Amino acid sequence: MGTAQPMAVTWDASSTTIATDATLGLCFNNTQLGTRDDAGTLHAVWVQGNQTRHGRLSAITTVWTVSALPRFSVTGSITKPTLSRAGSHLFAAWSEGASVVLCRSTDLGVTWSPPIQVTTGNSSVLSLTALTRPNGTPAVVLVWVTQSTEKVQACAWRGTTWAASDFTTPVALATTASPTRDPCVTSDGSTVYTIWEDTRSGNDQLYLTQSTDFGVTWTAEQAVRSSPGGTILSGGDPSLVALPGGTFYLGYQRINTVYLRTSTSLTAGFSDLGAQGSGLFAHTAASASGVIAMAWEQFTGSLFDDSKKTVGLSLSLDRGAGFDRPSAMPGSATATARTQAGLVLGSNTLDVFWLERSGTTPALQHRTARFGIVPSNPQPVTVTSSPAPVTVYPGSPANFSVVVSGTAPFTYQWRRNGIPLEGATSSNLILSAPSEQDGGSYDVVVSNAAGSVISAAATLTVLPSDSRITNLSVRTSLAASQRLVVGFVTQGGVKPVVMRAVGPGLAAFGVTGSMADPQLELYQDAVRIDQNDQWGGTTALITAFARVGAFALDAFSLDAALQGSVSGGRTVQVYSAGSGIVLVEVYDAEASAPSRLVNVSARNRVGTGDDRLIAGFTLVGNGTRRILVRAVGPTLAGFGVSGALSDPRLEVYSGPVKVADNDTYSAATASHFASVGAFALNPGSTDAALLLTLAPGGYTVQVAGSNGGTGEALVEVYELP
Repeated sequence: MGTAQPMAVTWDASSTTIATDATLGLCFNNTQLGTRDDAGTLHAVWVQGNQTRHGRLSAITTVWTVSALPRFSVTGSITKPTLSRAGSHLFAAWSEGASVVLCRSTDLGVTWSPPIQVTTGNSSVLSLTALTRPNGTPAVVLVWVTQSTEKVQACAWRGTTWAASDFTTPVALATTASPTRDPCVTSDGSTVYTIWEDTRSGNDQLYLTQSTDFGVTWTAEQAVRSSPGGTILSGGDPSLVALPGGTFYLGYQRINTVYLRTSTSLTAGFSDLGAQGSGLFAHTAASASGVIAMAWEQFTGSLFDDSKKTVGLSLSLDRGAGFDRPSAMPGSATATARTQAGLVLGSNTLDVFWLERSGTTPALQHRTARFGIVPSNPQPVTVTSSPAPVTVYPGSPANFSVVVSGTAPFTYQWRRNGIPLEGATSSNLILSAPSEQDGGSYDVVVSNAAGSVISAAATLTVLPSDSRITNLSVRTSLAASQRLVVGFVTQGGVKPVVMRAVGPGLAAFGVTGSMADPQLELYQDAVRIDQNDQWGGTTALITAFARVGAFALDAFSLDAALQGSVSGGRTVQVYSAGSGIVLVEVYDAEASAPSRLVNVSARNRVGTGDDRLIAGFTLVGNGTRRILVRAVGPTLAGFGVSGALSDPRLEVYSGPVKVADNDTYSAATASHFASVGAFALNPGSTDAALLLTLAPGGYTVQVAGSNGGTGEALVEVYELP
């Protein structure tokens, strides 16, 4: 390694398998397959099962969250996915059949828009870059080669509406009649550059162009030269990095060897940093701090023998003064059957991806290196905030964290009862679903160049198995201005809750006739204490939806949502100026808290067929729970409700399986009403009630009129002591 800027590099002990599948594929030559956001979360895209997959790896966990991005069409194979980021926006592009398509996420990959078709026609390698305009809005530039014409094409998003009409018409960047291949687009934050391989002189040479208006117009193409007026660089698979301030790094291959060059001015040409190794498909990354990295597909046997290939990797921490190559990653030079290497460079991390083909089924692998300046007089680690004790119910997440001071970088190793936990090497430890056996004493060993220290221990207490209600949902059809009333009661203290009224969001599930613009109001007794019309796509609500397991909503939809903390009884009312189907949901937003939902209810008009009153609830935990379910019709008349359902019939389902039903409640069931605070039912009435012992899971309650009757009814679900 060079010595101009002493640095330390630490690799994870082993690689992580993200996915195993015979259909795996990366877009690995000269394009971005991933990025890290400002919170340190790593994002990557790949092909699996003929779908574009997006993976997220938080900086505080070792478990990847993987989702399938929406397809543009139902036919056509998907290839060549690429990913780029601008602020909180992620953009993913891929080739789908005879289309180049692009979709975006405005919440860093939690939800994605439907794909937009940028152009028609089969394409070869895609390359994508996103950047931020001076006004703070994102810009996107996408380049590709149309296979039928063998021309480099480019288009840009104007950044107003997310629609095909807001993309510029694709333009050809090269004027030559010769074939062009393997374009790479990049930016320095203000100017966009595209480089490609061209055969106009009979052999492969490199040309580039640039845009100062975010990809709308481009300068005339220019040859990439070794010096002013010097030789045009001969080679292919170019991978260009442009840093703010005018520093460029170029990786490319020539005669099965990968090379690296640098320039401080495109007109001055690129000076040679040397051959890095044998192989193809150079993927280059560089940072303003002086880190340069290049990964490639390195072969030790035949060019076409994947079993002899490995990850070629070159790493410099001092702006190219010295390189660790060809095996900067431990084991990369000796392991075989590794193909399609790519990388992501963060502020102090390097992430390498590849396909491992040594087993019976290909596996997508990932490994991280961390680096930083080695201090001459490192200050010892001091724990400024030790982990705090945590008490949870079984299956609820537990989170420990530590804050330290001293000279970075730090390494972390969490322990349970003094035994190291595999993979627990971040400042946070998240146990996603601890059981009673996971209870114990947790501490963390923190180290730096000056030594190590052990934090104070914190106890994890997992409460005995205890199922409880965590949500209620009601789906029904409302007339214009008709109100749906949903009630809930909490016990044991303040309870955080999330409430939603979903109308437009039901379209994603094939529901037709949904309510266009539901209104949501929260009442305490007769006093309205909160309301919402459009949920607004806020980060707080997006996070809350994910935490309670609710499906995502489009950020610009007219669905309504609220979150808050309540104690005692509350009522949610939902209505709209127009009619339609609506789904109302109430979620326990902190299932590990001692407080709990003990009663949930909904009142609405009961019709026939699909207009039955349908409510769902979920029990979580490890043990069974006694539940009282009631369908009240005739007794409502005593509370001033007109048009009450004269003879309700109650059915409870677990999935498609009917658990129990009741037409008229029994005296034995009535004896339990007072214990949960339920009002008495009229003696001899035809109201319905069931006393059940249920295992954890999801349940559906259906209320209909016996013999097809209609009218107002109240469905209630109570926890029994």
